[in-house]
Amino acid sequence: MESALVAQAEILFGEPMTRRLQERAEARGGRLEATASASEDASETPSELPAAAEALPDNVPPLLKLNMTARQQRRLWRHVESIEGFWESLTELEPGAVKRLAAVAANRRWETIFITKRPNGAGATAQIQTQRWLDAKGFTLRSVYVV
Repeated sequence: MESALVAQAEILFGEPMTRRLQERAEARGGRLEATASASEDASETPSELPAAAEALPDNVPPLLKLNMTARQQRRLWRHVESIEGFWESLTELEPGAVKRLAAVAANRRWETIFITKRPNGAGATAQIQTQRWLDAKGFTLRSVYVV
């Protein structure tokens, strides 16, 4: 999902903007920064964490590396919620993983429930889009619970 969100951030803010956000985070040593709502003015510049903040590990998702303000994140999520079928459009992190999980679950007679937290958007509900996505990836007869 992270790569899809980064792609949508580039559509919304422009690739140069997302590149600047990433470069700013890297220039600060890859530290995550707090975004206090009081500092969310038109400049949308986040405030720095205390000096004790640690550098981000290499496996941090690209969206976190963008170091967006809370305001930018809300704008991105509103944009994502306007995209018809967004949850169905996502790719697997590891192609074939869902189908392999389905085979293991069937072989071991597991009763599976997929729990997710995602907002509804345009088109079908998040639950239905997630069920369709799982079905398309090879996990049929699945239960999805959206919190």
